[in-house]
Amino acid sequence: MVPRYYFNLVRQRTVIADHDGVEIPGEVSELEILRIMQEIRTEEPELFAGSGGWSIEVVDEQGRIVAKFSL
Repeated sequence: MVPRYYFNLVRQRTVIADHDGVEIPGEVSELEILRIMQEIRTEEPELFAGSGGWSIEVVDEQGRIVAKFSL
């Protein structure tokens, strides 16, 4: 089974949850997460316009935060 990771947008107490997630085979690496972040920036740049104070939390299927990036 390929693990699924979720990229939630977070700002203080506001969370915009990623309900679809992305399947990433094997152990998730920071490099793989950065590649996915770049893909999101390219495909949906409007998510990053005026993104001050927002970050992305990468969460595994068990709800554990595995990485966090400021936008």
